[in-house]
Amino acid sequence: MAPIPPENGPPPKTLPSAGKDIVVHRDKLKDIAKALQTDLDELTGYGKGTVKALQAGDRDPQGLVTLADLGNYPAAEGVQQTANSAYSVIGSTYSEFLTSYQQLIDAIKRTAENYERTEQANEQHANRVGNSTGGGQFAV
Repeated sequence: MAPIPPENGPPPKTLPSAGKDIVVHRDKLKDIAKALQTDLDELTGYGKGTVKALQAGDRDPQGLVTLADLGNYPAAEGVQQTANSAYSVIGSTYSEFLTSYQQLIDAIKRTAENYERTEQANEQHANRVGNSTGGGQFAV
């Protein structure tokens, strides 16, 4: 480690601990991402309770509340407008949730891929060092 210039203060007496070794089980991460993706695919499909059913509105029998459902009178119109507004907000929130869910899955996949690339790079580096010093191949 290069000495720290005096204007930045004295170097620390000891380096801080990095804690325990971090172990990433990339196969488990891939399995988790796959299971989450299956769940997300069901949520983004079409059927009762899905965001697509909510967004289909009155074109879907499982969608919005219609005046025919409530009866055509002034109070029913207010209830229908309130219910439709609620469906709109719920649909928007649900869509945002699904987007975040997909981002989580993508992040898990990237973590597994990055860890795998890092392991491969470390192994290649160790093998290059071993070959240059006459130590042979290393298995990481």
